[in-house]
Amino acid sequence: MAHRRPAAGCRHGQSDFQRNYLSVNKYYFASNVPADDRAGTGGQPTAVADPVYVRRRVEPMTQVVRSLINGPSSLLGPVVRSSFPTGTALAKGGASLTPTTTAR
Repeated sequence: MAHRRPAAGCRHGQSDFQRNYLSVNKYYFASNVPADDRAGTGGQPTAVADPVYVRRRVEPMTQVVRSLINGPSSLLGPVVRSSFPTGTALAKGGASLTPTTTAR
């Protein structure tokens, strides 16, 4: 699960939080430009960053994708749009999206 900031009552110090969580920006399109305004009328879609924190050592890529699919934060929700259809989700029990690294 992606987090906006440490949970209330979180007992991590700042250095622990920085070591355990990774700041990631999710991007959505600003909703002031219609999605179908691609016919050269001058309406270029604008990307808006929605920063979240994901756990570094627990499937970070899967957390980012799941958070992106779940949509923008409540603050950005009214002014951005997602292109994921309602009901989109990662397959339960699917393979990890986090790349594996092998030592050489």
